[in-house]
Amino acid sequence: MTELKTMEDDWRSGLRSSGSIKSCRCIQKVGVKIVPIGFFLVLSCGFITTYIIAVTNDDVRSVFPYISDTGNFHPESSLFTLVCTIGAIFAFLTFYIHYKHTKLMTEHKWYLRCNTLAFLLSLGTCFGLLLIASFQDGATLSAIHYVGAVLMFGVGTIYCCITTCIGWHIARIHSDHWLVVITGIRIGMCLLMVVGVIAVFTATFIADTKYENLSGNSTFDKFKWSPENEEFQVHMIATVSEWFVAFIAILFFLTFVRSFHSIEVETITVKVKEQYGYLRIDERDFT
Repeated sequence: MTELKTMEDDWRSGLRSSGSIKSCRCIQKVGVKIVPIGFFLVLSCGFITTYIIAVTNDDVRSVFPYISDTGNFHPESSLFTLVCTIGAIFAFLTFYIHYKHTKLMTEHKWYLRCNTLAFLLSLGTCFGLLLIASFQDGATLSAIHYVGAVLMFGVGTIYCCITTCIGWHIARIHSDHWLVVITGIRIGMCLLMVVGVIAVFTATFIADTKYENLSGNSTFDKFKWSPENEEFQVHMIATVSEWFVAFIAILFFLTFVRSFHSIEVETITVKVKEQYGYLRIDERDFT
């Protein structure tokens, strides 16, 4: 028995010396500036592509339909769901990295609480994007679609405002002139988003109320409003404002690129260790 134990120990020692038992970093360091850039490219290119397909198939009118209307019919609906889902993943990664980075940049308790609040709101924003992707407007559960829109546009705008305030604080205490400039741009974006979100929700409510009154009219198509329809101007205010707010929000993500340029994330580390007399890969170190 002792001899067998000695042979086993020699075998394990040989594996260690040969490098068979060691720590393996799958990806040692990753530059994370690609994450907000990825979000920008996926959503901007995706929304434009679904718009082109929907207009080509005559599913919507070419003049500023709702963004979600461009993903209501096949085949563009599948692409729209995919784009929003991938976008939600990129958004979550961006929010999480920014949250962790902000914790390292300030020790002020009030701003740290605001940072935590902003991260929680960001989770609601990501969830809202997933709801929009999964529950299309005009479907049986379209109310869930509207909940997603409120989470994405409303809660997302609040997140941007809180993040901008924290960024201004960090720029002052670190005397970062570039961050001051970026924060100034963010302030302008936040003001535009607040005005746009108010316009979207107000005009959409008025236009949808008129739609409910006209829903019994067989000649009226919700996805193809025309100038002859009542409240067409209000409908246009809603749709133009939605596209405007969406692309301002997408551009907002690009303001993270410079700060992310100096961040490196150490990814999963897999270690092989001895346990109960045999080898298991069961330790993961999340840094």
